[in-house]
Amino acid sequence: MNRRQFLIFSMIMLSSLSSSFTVCLFPPFFPRLAEMKGATATDYGLIIGTNCLVAFLVTPFVGNHLGLIGVKFAFCMGMLAGGVCCGLSGLLEFFEPGVAFIVCAVLIRIIHAVANALVITSHLHLHRHGVPHRR
Repeated sequence: MNRRQFLIFSMIMLSSLSSSFTVCLFPPFFPRLAEMKGATATDYGLIIGTNCLVAFLVTPFVGNHLGLIGVKFAFCMGMLAGGVCCGLSGLLEFFEPGVAFIVCAVLIRIIHAVANALVITSHLHLHRHGVPHRR
């Protein structure tokens, strides 16, 4: 593995790790906040599950259109949008209780799922074309 391949591999590894952390750190802490805002277990279960459902639906579309979207654009915008969604998730405690809180939380999770789909599919492409396998 040469220097360029090592740098590509390291970037993929670190960004994949951080992208996965941002998705997985939300569910353990959200139920308590949602209950303080008046949401039921069904409400915050829907909010948490939205991420997986949207990622399941969007990732194949992103994979099919990655050439049109652009790998670099998909990676950069996915990481940027994921970071913004993490910041907004931290600000959810300042939203008004009730329906507005639930709608904002769902929208944040939808955007985060799309951003994560962009990052993951661009990782796969970068790994395949940036770090060729030996035969």
